[in-house]
Amino acid sequence: MGNDMNQLFETANITSNGKYWIKEVPSNMVSDMIIKNHYSHKCTPNHFLSFDVNDGKGALQLGYGIRPRMKHTISSFITQDNYCEFDRMWLSDELPKNSESQVISLLLRHLKKYYPKIQFVITYADGSAGNKGIIYQATNALKLKPVSCDFYLLTDGERVHPVSMYHRHKSRAWALMQSLYPGIRHIKGTKDNAIWQYRYLYILSNYMRKRYQAEIRQSSTLKG
Repeated sequence: MGNDMNQLFETANITSNGKYWIKEVPSNMVSDMIIKNHYSHKCTPNHFLSFDVNDGKGALQLGYGIRPRMKHTISSFITQDNYCEFDRMWLSDELPKNSESQVISLLLRHLKKYYPKIQFVITYADGSAGNKGIIYQATNALKLKPVSCDFYLLTDGERVHPVSMYHRHKSRAWALMQSLYPGIRHIKGTKDNAIWQYRYLYILSNYMRKRYQAEIRQSSTLKG
């Protein structure tokens, strides 16, 4: 596609590099694709932005994640209104190998253009599913300290965070979980058996990246 087509895409809230394009759509237009094809088999309950990739060849969803008031623990510059979480990405095998990096690049470009308040994008790679976030590293995401996995795995493959489970039932008592969800498993890393959730951070402005890097240097100096 030429430059004229790219300009048309941009004005229609579609961002393209000529080979790939992402388009903002209502969440119900991509939720079925995510539920069917993403390893988690679920959409996050608090997503606020969804994208179709190459007319049905993929789907993306962004949300605010669990415990939005705790994101400042990653950086003091992260506030409740300047970040989002990159929660879901599924791309069809019909797309060429290594399409993920180009789609992520389009997503970040789209956010810079249409959502300038968003300065930070947090994303995760689930070590319990064999993911370590290689694609995020390849797209220049900053690697954060991993956290131990902690989630419930239901027999249909759905993964439920403990906080979400508490909101559902106002309790996380194991006996209750087993009675409500026969066959449920609690996947949790231990000191002797670490199961990591790898965390990555995209910073969408050079100004904020410099401030973040200075903060990290200062923190390292104080710890030293």
